[in-house]
Amino acid sequence: MKILVVSQYFYPETFRINDLCFNLVKEGHSVTVLTGYPNYPEGYIYPEYKHKKIKRETIEGVDVIRVNICERRKNAMFLFLNYISYALTAGFKSLRLDKDYDAVFVFEVSPITQIIPAWLYKKRCKVPVIVNCQDIWPDVIKVYGIKEKSAIFSAVRKFSAWLYKKADVIITSSPGFNGYLENVCSIPQDKMIYLPNFAEDYYLAFGNRNNGDGKQHLLFAGNIGKAQNLDVIVDAIKLLDEPLQNQVMVDILGDGSFLEELKQLVKQNGLDSRFTFHGRKPATELKSYYELADAFLLTLEGDSPLSLTVPAKSQGYMGAGKPILAAINGGASAIIQMADCGKCVPAGDAEGFSKIIKMMLESDDRFEQLGKNGRNYFINNFTVKKYINKLIEILEDLT
Repeated sequence: MKILVVSQYFYPETFRINDLCFNLVKEGHSVTVLTGYPNYPEGYIYPEYKHKKIKRETIEGVDVIRVNICERRKNAMFLFLNYISYALTAGFKSLRLDKDYDAVFVFEVSPITQIIPAWLYKKRCKVPVIVNCQDIWPDVIKVYGIKEKSAIFSAVRKFSAWLYKKADVIITSSPGFNGYLENVCSIPQDKMIYLPNFAEDYYLAFGNRNNGDGKQHLLFAGNIGKAQNLDVIVDAIKLLDEPLQNQVMVDILGDGSFLEELKQLVKQNGLDSRFTFHGRKPATELKSYYELADAFLLTLEGDSPLSLTVPAKSQGYMGAGKPILAAINGGASAIIQMADCGKCVPAGDAEGFSKIIKMMLESDDRFEQLGKNGRNYFINNFTVKKYINKLIEILEDLT
């Protein structure tokens, strides 16, 4: 099968679409990715792409077509221009691509405007479009302070609904998305298929290593944004008695718009010695950090349908075989309970979160089985092979 993938983000940016495309090629399919120049998360075009003006390249068998985009930089105006510029340049490019693709697959993390180039290609070449919904619009824009009753939200809701309806199938990464899209965007249920995200199989090779510092290490890995509600981690650690605080080290692995604010919050609460910020690391270096962790932290805001999201890191955590301590609602909470792979309290519940951290610190041996449960659940539900097989089945049904 010849598949056109529309994704604003692609390697060397670290998104799950990379492994999806690489694995489709390994399965014998032809994959072309229509993408922009890498500039996430720093906000500036990567140095190796800045002046070379690479328009086309092949990465691990994937044919990559790059279009010019505005850098996202560090403010809302440039982020808006970044979103719009990709939709425009990729849209124009889609009108000149070969007509022999069998289907178009959209990796729809924000922005939703990524659907526009796919729709234009569909109109021109009469092929089906599959939208893989990772970020749920219009609710995502609430993170930027836009109220649901505002005129802006109403306009974005209508535009989002119009774009979603251009898809032949919407693959949802969380079961809660189905109800939201039906109620808010009027998408019929028979147009949606729930397919949980996969995680790379290399997590299964992760073992355990001793830090040698006598502390229990709690790892949060991934995007550090406002929606991740990382305040609750700081508040929970602060609520621990000093003897327990002395036993714990929180490792923050990643980067994002809330990073500096989080560092200030840690400092203001006098917790500098309890937190270590490691920055963003390539996927090749995850193993050492995951193996040194005693448990993983999972948090997300809970006051909007955005809480329905199952963070992609959840599956990686489970594959690594360590218990998950979570302050989260929705799909992720349900999965943790079904897999019996950790302890969970409602989103934002700092007191409850502190209690389950205390429970883990005082009885970590009992938590070892929770990690094993998570790995077993991963093997049965979240492997790349299972995901690829289901996706190919969906594509073949459409084509």
